[in-house]
Amino acid sequence: MIDYKTKKEISYDEYVKKITGGLKDNDEAIILLSEIFDLNLLNKDLEGNIEDHSKISEETIERIAMTFNIPVDMFKGTKTDKSTSNNDFITYACNPIMRTIEDTLNINLVKEDDYIKGSKIQFNRFCMQHIDITSLGTSLDKLTSIGFSFNQICDLLGLPTVEEDWANEHHITKNYATTEDSNRKEGK
Repeated sequence: MIDYKTKKEISYDEYVKKITGGLKDNDEAIILLSEIFDLNLLNKDLEGNIEDHSKISEETIERIAMTFNIPVDMFKGTKTDKSTSNNDFITYACNPIMRTIEDTLNINLVKEDDYIKGSKIQFNRFCMQHIDITSLGTSLDKLTSIGFSFNQICDLLGLPTVEEDWANEHHITKNYATTEDSNRKEGK
C-alpha cells in the first residue's frame, strides 16, 4: 500500500494504524480508503418519498389517539364546530377516569353504613359540555312512557335517587299492546 501524502509504500499494520487512528482522533473528519474498497448504499431500495412518510405519521397519530380513546380530529387539532369529538372525548376517555376517582374516594372516605344509606361522593357531570340535560328531554320522556321510574332514570344518569314512594312508581303512557290484548281487557 502507498501512503497518499508521502507516496511511499507502507505496511499493512501501518495502514490499519493510520485508519483506526482517524476513527479515534477528533481532529480528522475524513478517512481515506484505498481503491480496493467500494462503498455501496445498502438501503437504496428502501428510499421513500414524502407521501410515504406522511402516511406513516398519519397512521401513527391515529393509533395513538385510538389507544387513549381520544378522537382523531381532536388529537390532530382539526376539530370543527360541528364535530362531536369533544363530547366523545369526555364520554369515552374522561368518564371512566372520573368513575374510578369517585369509587376510590367513596371507598376511602365514606363509611360503609353511610354508603349503604345512600351517602356517596359523586361528580356533577351536568356541568360538562357533553351532557346537556335539555337535549335529553325527549329521550327521558320516552323512558318514562315505557315504564321507567324516576329513580331508575336518575340511576341511569348517575344522579342521586329520591326517597319518596312516587319516585319508584312506574307509569306506562304508551300503548304497545296488541289488539287481542286490548280486546281481552275490555271483555270482548
